[in-house]
Order: sequence, then structure tokens, then C-alpha cells
Amino acid sequence: MKHLQRRFRREFDRVLRECMSAEIRRCTLTIWLIVTCVIATLSPAIAQTQNASVKNDDNQLAEILVRAQRRSENIQDAPLSVAAFTESTLRSAGVTVVSDLGELDSTLQFSAIGGIATVFMRGLGNPVATSGNEASVPMYIDDVYYSRLSPSFFDLSNINNVEILKGPQGTLFGRNASAGVISIYTRDPGNTPVIEGRVGYGNYATATAQLYASVPITDRLAADISLSEYNQASGWGRNVLDGDKTYLNYFFNARSKIIWNPTESTTVKVIGYYIEQNSLQGILTTPYAGTLGGGVDNSGTITVPPVPPQQRFYDINLDRVPRVSTETYGGSIRVDQELGFGEFSSISAARKTNESYLTDGDLTPFPLAIIDARPVDQQYSQELQLKSKHGAPLSWIGGFFYLNTLGGYNPIHIHGDSSIAQGINSVNLMGEQRLNSFAPYGQVTYPILPDTNLTAGVRYNKDDLRGFGSTTIYTYPGGPLSGLGPSFSGAPPFDRTRRFGKLTYKVGLDHHFNPSVMTYASVSTGYKSGTYNAVSIGSGALEPETVTTYEFGLKTELLDHRLRLDGAVFRNNVKDPQVQSSQMGIETVINAGSARSQGVEVESTAILAQGLTARLSATYLQAEFLDFSDAPYFYQRPGGGNGLGSINARGKVLPRSPRESIDAGVDYVVDVSSVGKFAFDTNVAYSSKFYWDSDNVISEGPLTIVNASATFTPRRAEALSIRLWVKNLTNKQYYSIEYEEQGPAGFAASPAAPRTVGGEFRFKF
Repeated sequence: MKHLQRRFRREFDRVLRECMSAEIRRCTLTIWLIVTCVIATLSPAIAQTQNASVKNDDNQLAEILVRAQRRSENIQDAPLSVAAFTESTLRSAGVTVVSDLGELDSTLQFSAIGGIATVFMRGLGNPVATSGNEASVPMYIDDVYYSRLSPSFFDLSNINNVEILKGPQGTLFGRNASAGVISIYTRDPGNTPVIEGRVGYGNYATATAQLYASVPITDRLAADISLSEYNQASGWGRNVLDGDKTYLNYFFNARSKIIWNPTESTTVKVIGYYIEQNSLQGILTTPYAGTLGGGVDNSGTITVPPVPPQQRFYDINLDRVPRVSTETYGGSIRVDQELGFGEFSSISAARKTNESYLTDGDLTPFPLAIIDARPVDQQYSQELQLKSKHGAPLSWIGGFFYLNTLGGYNPIHIHGDSSIAQGINSVNLMGEQRLNSFAPYGQVTYPILPDTNLTAGVRYNKDDLRGFGSTTIYTYPGGPLSGLGPSFSGAPPFDRTRRFGKLTYKVGLDHHFNPSVMTYASVSTGYKSGTYNAVSIGSGALEPETVTTYEFGLKTELLDHRLRLDGAVFRNNVKDPQVQSSQMGIETVINAGSARSQGVEVESTAILAQGLTARLSATYLQAEFLDFSDAPYFYQRPGGGNGLGSINARGKVLPRSPRESIDAGVDYVVDVSSVGKFAFDTNVAYSSKFYWDSDNVISEGPLTIVNASATFTPRRAEALSIRLWVKNLTNKQYYSIEYEEQGPAGFAASPAAPRTVGGEFRFKF
């Protein structure tokens, strides 16, 4: 044991000297030394405890099963950095939608723009949510890939568990998984009827209701349904121009699953869903604190007074209140067939979203630029898998993935007093892209020694991408351009095709010192496809973003399964990262040259005493551009609003990459025999200063968010419970999103939620 530890320590130190900065190396070596000493000291006791102790579920951490390698396994045996949360853990911590996951996992930065979810992981991500542009951290729900989703889609009313896979997953998940993957698994209907639900009420006139029902129809057929509604009827502030409420939010989710077992070896799952959202949140509404909007409009013909942020943080001053409405429906069919030598799976899925996006493009009380967009968003996917049986000496999986998407805008209508050029009444932009993506893949794990495994995988991604669109300009009657007619083409119609191909791979080695201590090292690659900017389709396609990651990790379960302590050191080398820019007040994407993110992360869960559990997630991150010679640089004009230039962003910090992030929580359950059970949970999420954009002009300061809840379940009615909760306990005022814009909009932002409090009544039969 000691010999192996010293050997791994020497190899680890050599890799660090070659790969890591001095600061991260010192931090990592300190952590590694502490962990190694603890393991070396406790190894004999651990081994004896493993053999002699009797398992006591009340005083031991529950086993967590994950499907990070597309098959079920203990999270401590998975040779990659992965965090997993059950439904009960999420509920206790106050995580009711997946966008709150950043409060439990320190590697995540989760927000929404224009009603669409955006995710950053380990400093990598893509903040632009324009239709057709897919995320660098893809979402999977029940093993189905989703290219673009609203946060309301991730309501946790029927969630079984959530897995966060960190680092490129370019082999088994592939599609755009250059930074990581978030996998969500919903509950399966079982053989016992279940009815459970929640009704709640909170400040800002927020009413919530959830219902889950499951019933066995026959011994081979079962079905369930999940319904959820959220209605925030009172705003966080008001629009000072007309007194209207701001930042309202409403969504409704319906989801159903049917499971049929026609034979002992065949399982068919059919899933259908419908989601509706009407929201005034997560949309640019105000100048960032300390900046001014207004000034001269984009045509240079109209000057308006400077527009500062309102004195009340949640008030706005706009002639048009931004809003987004979405309606999404779709479904999937999965067939699993056990074979004599393995298992075969087929996963077919389709989705379509109807969406309307209205925003004040100038963010002033003057009608300079009103943007009315109609996104196009639909997809179809088919995946085939063949894998070895569970427990086979050689673990292998092979498959084929196909994706067809149509995304873009038809149209974006921009109009106003004189927002574009003199004599122009309005502009219609139409830009769409059709994608056909094909990817065969395979991965194998071979035990080269009794406690040592070698994993190797490969995937070939082939993308055929067609971009097409046009621009139509409408003139003022009698104006200087009226001689061109009531309308004319601003540019020739665009219709081009690009093809991209990329081989991604993974090679890893893991070793179990004993059943409770495992270490691993891996090299993996990720790929985010090239894309057209649907809002400026004529600018051509971007190059793909590629990531190569080196990772070394340690997983331990100590003190008779009372302490789970995992850690990882990583380095991401990024080529052609896709980053944010802006055109006509609408977000676009451009390629930078190269970037790097590297750091250390630690995850831990511990049972401190009977009923008392603590959790910790901490990340130290360094993320910077290595090559970005023509980065957009936005600066404040003297009269308000922004001008646009360019800078060399080499050495600038990657957007949304705080140096330190710490999420910590405590859950305490006490059973009072004559009364009932009380459960208390507190969660604290801290992040240090980070920059919103590539030019590092606007930053969000250090932030600490505290959530807490208390639940009571009476002894004589254990099917019922009452829960009181508070989010953002200290009422911190901060922003959920910021974008740089050229013109009157300036540094545009949207605030995050203030302190919210409420209660809910739960029942289960």
C-alpha cells in the first residue's frame, strides 16, 4: 500500500510540474499531502472495518448509483469526476429547478437569457442562447439529448436523480459535450400505486402545485403522470414609465411515462411531455450598476438623455417590457432488449418549441429599437446502443447517434423611431440552419490487473450544416429611401453548407487500493460543432470548439462509510472557443483563438452524528484566454451607451470563471418520538469575483447566497408534512445575467431573485 502511494505521488508531482501553474500546484500538493496522510493512517483501520463491521444504514452514507458511463455503477467506482443528487437531497437543499444546481456544485455557473438555460462548467461554456446555437454543457433527460431548453423544463416535480459529469464527455455522450454533461433521470412507474403532491405559497403572490401519480395497469404494464404549475403573480419591482409589474413568471409542465414489459427480456418506455412558459425574468432590462445607457442611437441621428439604473434595484424604465413565451412538446420511445451476450437499446426522440421573444433593444424609455423575434426550434434524434452484460469480465459499449435539428429565427423584426439608419422604418432578419449529425462510438474497459482497469473510447462526429436566410428592409413613405420602394433586400439571400468532422477519444487508467480508495487518471477530448449565427446568417459559419482535458482524481469512502471524500485536478486546453459578441443589440457568437482552464475540485459528504449530515463542494479555478487578438471591447460613451472597439484579450480571464467557489450545506433530522420528525437544512453558496465578458470590463463581486428550510412530519400522519423555506436569506442584490451591447443598451443586465420565502404542504399515499 505505502509503496503504491509513494509511486503515485511521484508521478502526480511530475505531471503537476509540467502542466500546472505554481499557485495551483502548491494548493494541489497541500490537499494531496493531507489526503494521502489521512489514507495512510487510516488504511489498516479501514480494511478491518470493511471486514468486521455490520452495516447500519442509519449511520452510513447510502450507496449512490450513477450512469455516467451509460451503465449503472457505484459513483465511487466511476473513473471520472461526477456529482449526483437524489430527489430528497435536492428538495432538502431547496433546489426546485435545475438552474439552482450551482448552489450545490461549485463547478457550475447556471443562468438563463431570453428564457433559455445557459451553463458554464469549470470555466467553459457558451452564454449565447440564440436559436440554433447549442450549449457547451448539454442536457440529457432520460438519456435523450436536448439542444436548447427553457429553465422551466427542468422543474423537479418527478425527478429521480441528477448527475453532473465534469470534463469532456466526447466518447459516450459526444454531441457538444466539450465542457461536461448534466443528466436528469425521471421516476419510473412501479408495481405499487402512488399518489403524492405539494401545494405551496410564497411572497410575490407565488402559488405552486405539483402532483405525481403512478399506477400498475397489469403485471407487465405501468404508467405515471406528473403535473406542475408555478405562478408568480406579483413582480419584484415596477416599470416606472407606466407602473406595470416586472419580473413575473409562470410555467406549467405535464409529463407522462408508460413502461411495458412484453417479455421477461424486453422493456419499452414511452414518454410524452408538454411545457408552457410565460416569463419576464432572465431578459435584459436595465443598465448594469455603475453604468449608463442612452446617448446616441445606432443610426447616429437621435440623442436621448443618459439612462442610469433605477434607484430601486428591481425597477426598470422601458417603453416596452421584455417578455418570452414558449410552448414545447415532444416525446421519446426507448426499447431495451436483453441478449445472450449483452444488451441492446434503441432511443428515439422528437421535440418542437414554439416561441415568441419581445425585448426593448435600446433599454431606454424611448422607442428606438423594439425587437420581436420568432425562434424556430425543433429536433429529432435516434440512438442505438449495444453493450456487454453487467459484471462481464470485459466491459464494452458501442453505438450510433443521429441528430436532425432546425433552429434559427423566422423572422426577427426590428423597428423603432430611427434605430438603424435614416429613412428605414423596420428590418426583417430571417436566418435558419439545418443540421444533420452522425456519430458512431465505442468504449471498452479492460482489467489489466486485478484492481487496475484500462479504459479506451473513440467517437467520430460528422456534421452537415446548412445555413440560409435573408434581410428585408422596409422604408418610410416619402423618406430618403422611398425611391427604392416600400421594401428591398438588404443583402442577397444566403444559402450555404458547411461540413465538419472530428474524432474524439478518451484514455483512462484507474486503480483500487482497496474497496474504499480508488484513483484514476485520464485524457479526454470534447467537440462543440461549428454553427451559423442565425441573427447574422451572412457572416458564415464558426469553426468547431475542441477541448483536450487531462485529469487526475481520487475517490475515497472512509470511517465505516461515514465520510465520502473525492477530489480531482484538471487542465482543459481549448482551441477555437466560441464566445459572445453582439450585433444590432442581439447576441452573436465568434471564435477566439485558444484558452485554458485548470484547477482543483473537492467533493465531500459526511455523517457527523446521528441524523446530522454535512456536504461540501469546493473549486479553485484559473481560466484565461491564450490567444484572442481581436476580442470585442465595449466602452462607455460620454453621453451614455456603449461604443465598440477591439483589444488583444490574451491573459484575460474567461467569462463566468470565479477563482474560488464553495458550496456547503448541513442537513439535520431529529425524530421526536411523541410528536414526529423535524428536518432542517441550510445551504451556503459562495463565489469570488468573476467577469461577465471576454474584455473583463464588467465584473460581479464576491457573492454569498444562503438558503434554509424546515420540515415537520407528524408521527400520527406520516403521509403528510409541512415545509417552510427561504432562499437568498440575506436578500443579496446581484445579477443573473449581463451582456455587452453596442449603442444605447450599453452594459445590459437582468437581476437575480431577491429574498423569497414560503411554505408548502405535502402529501403521499
